[in-house]
Amino acid sequence: MAHERISSPLWVQTEYRSRFGLLGSMAQELLQAANDRGIEAAAAGGTDDTTLAGRGTFVFFNAPPTVRDLPPGLLAPAGQLRAVQFFVDHPLALHAPVLDALQHGGRIDRLALVMPCRDDAEIATSRWPGLSVAHAPHGVARHALCDESTITEHELAARPADCVVAGWIHSRDEIRQLASILPGSMHNPAFEVAARLVESPTTPFSTAAEDILPGVLSADRQLLVAFWRVVTAITGRERRSSMVEALQGRTLRVYGPPAWQEFCEGTIEYHGEAPYARIARVFGEGRTVLAWAPTQFATGHSERVLLAMASGAVTLAEDKPSFRSEIDPEGQAALTFDGADPATIRASLEVALTDHEEAIERARAARRLVESRHLWAHRLDAILEAASGERRGGDARGRSAHAA
Repeated sequence: MAHERISSPLWVQTEYRSRFGLLGSMAQELLQAANDRGIEAAAAGGTDDTTLAGRGTFVFFNAPPTVRDLPPGLLAPAGQLRAVQFFVDHPLALHAPVLDALQHGGRIDRLALVMPCRDDAEIATSRWPGLSVAHAPHGVARHALCDESTITEHELAARPADCVVAGWIHSRDEIRQLASILPGSMHNPAFEVAARLVESPTTPFSTAAEDILPGVLSADRQLLVAFWRVVTAITGRERRSSMVEALQGRTLRVYGPPAWQEFCEGTIEYHGEAPYARIARVFGEGRTVLAWAPTQFATGHSERVLLAMASGAVTLAEDKPSFRSEIDPEGQAALTFDGADPATIRASLEVALTDHEEAIERARAARRLVESRHLWAHRLDAILEAASGERRGGDARGRSAHAA
């Protein structure tokens, strides 16, 4: 087993500065899964904790803001601490100064990067040679699972909304602010790249950007990251607002930032922001859940689709390669839609709301699938294999570990 070959103990950083509590919740869920497996694991008391100066494996989510936030055992010349960074965003969101410091200090081989996103991994490996990059899909906690006995036609009919969705979009002012730091020559290309991604959701950012603005991937990293952030904001607003508007006429509850309010009229209701810890309960308000993929991922999904599947609602899932290959390979657990065609969401919603027998079958199959394949317990082996160095020198895209 992978956990028998890792450097013990396992330390999991559980405190983060996160607006919706996403990272801290995920870390706590992973720590609980490790303890349930009998692995010697504990919450890290902070990166200045003296216990992190010795040997072991340190797991953290996303990126530390500064080099000073890294544990001393990772930086010490004779240190025996290894680290696994579970990074839930696109490679362009990696915090370059921290990885640069590890690279320049000859410590990059002590870090393994594990990403649910397979997109553009070469952006990371070309910038930081020697960085190990592995793949593992998202997981969720067992407590996200609804009581399967409540998945009945009567219970679904009693839910207050036809559909629920939760997610982020930027306001027009926020997009203008993001774009203000770009040179004027990059403004129109940003909108052109975004239009390409709206039209073709499975096209990676790198492909669309290089097609429309040749050489942009070789630009100064700060400029490239700023360009990517603007493109992602434009794409997300256009794509997601169109999806929401396609469901007008059915009761849709929207959870997210105030930027959603201008799109919420008629049967589309704005219900404010919801912290990560509430998302599973929020999804339980709907007979269906619109589980779109993250805007920045061309091929992958976030944990939201798994929370939707665990909620007892019928999941309307964006049809991306990872959903078919890693999440629901048998095609029994969700109704899918084409992210480029909002009308297909409406068609899937109508099937879910009118064919009650199929709705119940899919909702039950989805919940069972999450319980059997997609809890954090099923992701531990991929994370621990990365920590043990088993994947070093391999394909930067890594392997899927959904059946671990």
